[in-house]
Amino acid sequence: MRKSGALFAVLALLAGCGGGETASDSTSAPEVTSVESVASTAGDSVAVAAMDVAPCELVTSDDVAAATGLVVVGEDDAALGPNSCLFDVGTSAAVFVSVDDGGGSSTGPASLFAAYVAGSAESISGLGEAAVYSSTYRTLAVDAGGGRYFAVGLSGGYPEELAADREILIALAAAAVGRID
Repeated sequence: MRKSGALFAVLALLAGCGGGETASDSTSAPEVTSVESVASTAGDSVAVAAMDVAPCELVTSDDVAAATGLVVVGEDDAALGPNSCLFDVGTSAAVFVSVDDGGGSSTGPASLFAAYVAGSAESISGLGEAAVYSSTYRTLAVDAGGGRYFAVGLSGGYPEELAADREILIALAAAAVGRID
């Protein structure tokens, strides 16, 4: 897989996360009050904290192989920056995980989560405090509690390799939640 293509897709995904979508689960959309805080699903502002697990440890190659049924042919913890990990699962497919560092990035998982909550993303129960899945961006953002956020997503590999987007991402997020103290 061309890493630059995957990097562009993931950065575009994180930068343009769900703007313009309408809320489907709530009557009023929560707002991000600052880059250091995010509106929770309850509408309360929560300080964003650094995740205490490295991205390539939060989701592992074994997790990716189990969830996708594909062999991980490469793992890169530098391609997307220090808070992300990219797993190459074929010539046209990749899985990524990104953790929030608590620094208030407008493209970090906390901001992504808030945008998805405000948009038409699907709420997924049983993952952390709250989780939202965007089929448009093939990404699941998770509020792990305590102000900690992470996201898992897919790049390329469809329809054949990574066709079960939602199920793959739920499996990966469940594995990740189990590693958070």
